[in-house]
Amino acid sequence: MKRRLMLALLCVPAFSFGNPLQQTQTFTPRTEVHPSHNPAIYRGTGSWKATDGEAGTYTVVSEAYHFSGRDGVQVQNTHQDTVTGKRWNFDFMVEHTNYGFATIWIDGVQAGRGYCFPIASHHEGDKKCHLNVITNGVRIEQSMVMKEHNLYIWGSHVLADGHNIVAWEQNLTELVETTIPGRLPH
Repeated sequence: MKRRLMLALLCVPAFSFGNPLQQTQTFTPRTEVHPSHNPAIYRGTGSWKATDGEAGTYTVVSEAYHFSGRDGVQVQNTHQDTVTGKRWNFDFMVEHTNYGFATIWIDGVQAGRGYCFPIASHHEGDKKCHLNVITNGVRIEQSMVMKEHNLYIWGSHVLADGHNIVAWEQNLTELVETTIPGRLPH
């Protein structure tokens, strides 16, 4: 399922992102996001640690909306630090290319690429994915296993100064039926 390819990027911790590096390509979806399509909604927790000794935990809610024509998805992430309550958002687009590959766009600028392979299982759509993104001088690598309605994500990024590495892991579960007003179960 193409919807599941975008999940490789669902939960990159947003504190690592700013404006992307200057690049020449820009993204304009071929079609608009279809408002009647129900989003895939995942909710869960994450933890991070850095080489400077800092560490923390956070919650995350990720929503993915399909473009009509099924050529990609728009992903909206909301994170909240479990200690300070600080919230931050990270939105991006995934343009499906071919053979399980995708191009990742942040603020309309190409930021990286990703790919997925199917997992041999009884549940259609199970995948293992990997991505590499560079934005605002930060290099990010992330892997993910999607099994049934669960995601296990891990990765790291090197801060722009090149001296501090941050690693994270996340566990999320898809909300099969949502109680969010205005949204239908999918």
